[in-house]
Amino acid sequence: MKVQQLVDLESLEVYHSFWDHYLRGEIEEISSLLGSSYTQVGSLETDDFFNKKDAIRFLQDTIDQMAGKVEMRNRHLRFQTLDHLILVHERCDLFVLEDADWNFYSKLRASTLLEHHQEGWKIIHRHSSLTELGNPISHTTPAKKVKLENHLLREAVKQQAATLEQKNKDLENEAAIVRIQRRAMSLRQSKDFHQVLVTFFEEINSLNIERFQSMVWIFNPEEHAVTCWLANPESEVGVERICIPFVDHSAFEALFKAWMERKSRFHYVVSGELKKSWDAILVSAKERSGFPLTSKDELPGGDQLHYYSTAIEFGLVILVFPIPLSEEKIILLERFGRVFEQIYTRYVDILQAENREKEAIKQFSLDRVRAEIASMRNSKDLNRIIPLVWRELIALGVPFFRCGVFIINEKSKKIQVYLSSPDGQSLGVLNLAFNSNYLTQNTLEFWKKGKIYKEYWTKDDFVEWMRSMMDLGQIQNPETYQGSAEPPESLNLHFVPFSQGMLYVGSSAPLSEKELGLVKSLADSFSIAYARYLDFERLKEAKQKAENTLSELKATQSQLIQSEKLASLGKLTAGIAHEIQNPLNFVNNFSELSMELTDEINKEIANGNLEEVKNLANQLKENLSKIKHHGKRAGCIVEDMLHQSRKSEVKKELTDLNQLIAEYLRVILDSQKSKEKNVLADTLPVEVHTDLDPALPKINVSPQELGLVLIHMMMNAFSAVREKAKINSQQQRKRQNLTKSERYIPRVQIKSETTNLPSGETMVKISVADNGPGFPESIKEQFYPIFFKGKKKKEEDFGLSQCYAIVKSHGGEMTIDSKKGKGSILNIQFPLLQI
Repeated sequence: MKVQQLVDLESLEVYHSFWDHYLRGEIEEISSLLGSSYTQVGSLETDDFFNKKDAIRFLQDTIDQMAGKVEMRNRHLRFQTLDHLILVHERCDLFVLEDADWNFYSKLRASTLLEHHQEGWKIIHRHSSLTELGNPISHTTPAKKVKLENHLLREAVKQQAATLEQKNKDLENEAAIVRIQRRAMSLRQSKDFHQVLVTFFEEINSLNIERFQSMVWIFNPEEHAVTCWLANPESEVGVERICIPFVDHSAFEALFKAWMERKSRFHYVVSGELKKSWDAILVSAKERSGFPLTSKDELPGGDQLHYYSTAIEFGLVILVFPIPLSEEKIILLERFGRVFEQIYTRYVDILQAENREKEAIKQFSLDRVRAEIASMRNSKDLNRIIPLVWRELIALGVPFFRCGVFIINEKSKKIQVYLSSPDGQSLGVLNLAFNSNYLTQNTLEFWKKGKIYKEYWTKDDFVEWMRSMMDLGQIQNPETYQGSAEPPESLNLHFVPFSQGMLYVGSSAPLSEKELGLVKSLADSFSIAYARYLDFERLKEAKQKAENTLSELKATQSQLIQSEKLASLGKLTAGIAHEIQNPLNFVNNFSELSMELTDEINKEIANGNLEEVKNLANQLKENLSKIKHHGKRAGCIVEDMLHQSRKSEVKKELTDLNQLIAEYLRVILDSQKSKEKNVLADTLPVEVHTDLDPALPKINVSPQELGLVLIHMMMNAFSAVREKAKINSQQQRKRQNLTKSERYIPRVQIKSETTNLPSGETMVKISVADNGPGFPESIKEQFYPIFFKGKKKKEEDFGLSQCYAIVKSHGGEMTIDSKKGKGSILNIQFPLLQI
């Protein structure tokens, strides 16, 4: 039977209770069945009420006209489920009591709406109407007619009585099933299943079925056995549980086949020798299950027995009779079978849920062990081991009153023993040699084999152990070790191995295999967590060594940094001297020449050679111009150095990079045309290609500073291709009839774009590529040091280090890709969100 059917039966009981109380005039009982929002609609407007209070008041005023004077006959009901509501439709005949006779009065149609509340089902609305209203028998009706009608009514009453008797039986059966279902609904734990079984068998007994014995079989094909529950009202528990193995017997085979085929009804007869052999199997099963027979009445008797069964998903519900059953009772057995299937399904679900809960508790317990031990950082923390093990053994449901951990150290040949007091507190640590006593020797031996070691101690054995520990100096005070409790009269010791030792559990009775399995799980979890603790200890030791090494490295590094600073200062000084030396050499040289020219001018003036004086004066003027030029050059170098060291704020603005590139490229191209007047430049023009992204966003930069970077990048490219063109031109003169593909054509390509890094960050990128000779590998590492210049001979050259510094000050990056003989690519890029 489905859960919904159970709900329908509960609502049906409320419905019938309402009419029963109504016809008996029981106002308070009626009121308890009505919901707080109860309404009703009748045949007349005076019967309509839209609140419970008015409806109850009307009943109080009119109930004396109904109580014991009206009967509902020929009742026909129909249910309709509406979500959490139940709608009951009923048609019936109303009979009224007149002069000690029951006479037909009218047909009744009623619709009743029930709603489920926390306290159960409640009636929230009722609509009833009378049809075919009969006329009361008048005093003018002839006596014969009245007598005839009364006779007919009495016959109808007899028929109705038989019908009602059958209906009463049906209601009794229905009520018994409802009571079983209600009891099943109270099933919250698997241990309550036994009481539900008692109720199940009691309800079968209450129906006056001439049954000889009732039982339930649950088949376990994997175990080749049947779990059988037998009703035994004479026993204290009311139900006995026995296990019947699969046997080679025709009765068992017939019942097993009936279950396999899920027969809703099955009848099997045992008699004679077949019955005797079958009884012997049942007797043996009862004795093995711990229920020895106390009387012959505990087994079915007689020469012949009828086994009636109905199959459920898990087994059979069986009734045993000395005589055949009627069809009516077989149908009832089927109904009880469906009810029990619902009960057992719920029991199986609860059992599975409890097993999952036990497994979850076990897992939580093991996780707590791992977490707690993983938090241990030093040897003092190990004192928490015993309270931890004590607590988790309780959580796992293992029966014990002492526990401990034996940590085995093969290197030191020692066993560290952590033991509990009777109240679960740690007793400290015992350090025992492998050969201290037979217990340590046996523990070591079983640990090496990975086997569980069990030992039984009496009270004297326990006292002797304490005495031996005192002799070894491991225990100072026996009262501290034993506590206020007396030494145990009986102690079963269990040592369960794990990687680093043994987990000890002491109990009054030997632990079962299931309980030892739980201890094994705890030991394995303890092992994993303890291994992490040991790893931490090793890590701490390694960390200390690393810290010592780091201290030494820091001292060495400090010396290296000092040396590096001195070396860098030397390089910086050398770079400054080298840069300024060239213009100073020019200044010095031209100054000496100018002094010589002054002497010659004076001499020529003395000679009166004015023409020569004019020529020498012009040369002196040219020398002074060169001195001025190289002085300014030295000033520019100093200004570059000052610019490199300044950290002043740079004015930034939203800048169109494509426009900036175009402006500076035009300036550079005009400069190239005015400066390159030799034949080489005319015959080998540089091909310039631009690939500028029209959708390139504006960025916040200093146009002047970024312009200097762009000029340097493009000038570097033009200088590189001119250099390679000059070399290739000299080589091509020596070779004749070169193909077009063999001739070198200098190219410079400028590109702007947006790119996405693997991290998802958007970058604005500018690239200047050339097909020049590329940077030599020997100077690549010198790209970024201060004062390094790619083309030192050119006074307008702006060093890569300055470019790098400007790009970095704008939050960008500068990279150089170069292949010898193939060309170079200078790249600068800026994160779009940061500029």
